[in-house]
Amino acid sequence: YDMNSFLYTSDTFKTDIELQNYDKTIRNRELSDRQAVQYLLQIFDQTKSTSILTRPVSSATAYRTNKKMGSDHKTDVVCSDLSSSVKVITVVSEESSKLYALRESVKHAGPCVELEVVIAPETPEAWSTDWKPRLLYDYLRQHVNKTPEQVILFVDGYDVLVSPNLSDLPQYLEQSKTPIVFAAERDGWPDAALCKWLLKPPYLNAGVFAGKTKDLLYMFQTMQKRYGEFAFCGDDQRAYQRFAIDYPHFVSLDESSEVFQCMHGYSWDISLNDKEVLLVEVKNGILIQDVIKKPLVLHFNAYDGKQMMNTVVNALGYEPHHQERVN
Repeated sequence: YDMNSFLYTSDTFKTDIELQNYDKTIRNRELSDRQAVQYLLQIFDQTKSTSILTRPVSSATAYRTNKKMGSDHKTDVVCSDLSSSVKVITVVSEESSKLYALRESVKHAGPCVELEVVIAPETPEAWSTDWKPRLLYDYLRQHVNKTPEQVILFVDGYDVLVSPNLSDLPQYLEQSKTPIVFAAERDGWPDAALCKWLLKPPYLNAGVFAGKTKDLLYMFQTMQKRYGEFAFCGDDQRAYQRFAIDYPHFVSLDESSEVFQCMHGYSWDISLNDKEVLLVEVKNGILIQDVIKKPLVLHFNAYDGKQMMNTVVNALGYEPHHQERVN
């Protein structure tokens, strides 16, 4: 097991002795990748009082949150099972009726699923190529001490729907080989050249990913420290891809789209079970899968995905009322 990648976190240890002891412990024990990561995070938690976790958020990157919509918070019921708790976070440029479908799908996901909309501030410095991950990073820094174990699902706000069974996500993450899981897609965006050194599809999609608060914060801290910015060479998805390549023990892809389904590049036979979307892939007019897919998150990415979303949203009844659409 190679611990070189973890040496970038040495600032989280109070002394060099702690780091040496940690490195010695790892090398002297036969640990799986997952166990090694968990061991690191355990020590990380113990020493976080002296780490950069406690840095205040600068005024330049302050954000606004919107909790006014009734579909975001179910005040009449309480989540009794914290192991099923999921906080859905989206970062958007403005409040818009385009969020209506996502809000409605979250509302049908039960009391353990909550939506938080982070809205970019209306300041010039907020608008840079890395504004989405930067605002998410600020949000995580403010909440890590209160809810380090909270499962966070980040989604694009305008082209994503979640399943009524989204509260199953924490169980999936618990069984995952890595603390953070990204959605996977067929095309290597934004660089076609990625195909040459990532070898084969699927490729990371930055529109949907999940992990615990502390794990996501570690990812962002490491990205900032190693790459200097969250939008590597001008694109946040490129930065996430680079992190996934550098830290395969910490980030993995849902390659089979078991829970996160990117819709671009597919043809589907779509049916509904109440508010749950059931998918069977179609190729050349033939159903090619015997198993019906029931993903927890649908990302209608790219042009063909957007067209498909309109049909699904209409069938689910998630379209805004006429007045809301006008607004």
